[in-house]
Amino acid sequence: MSHEGSDTIALTSTVGDAAHFTVEESDRGGLRSRRYRDFAHGAFARPD
Repeated sequence: MSHEGSDTIALTSTVGDAAHFTVEESDRGGLRSRRYRDFAHGAFARPD
């Protein structure tokens, strides 16, 4: 993957490895990659 108009490679990964991550944006730190968490195990989980 590269940025528009640039020949510089910005990110490389296999699909299997990249599928474990997501990008999160915060007010203070900008963009960060984080380990993917399914909603069923996250903050919006339905109580049993």
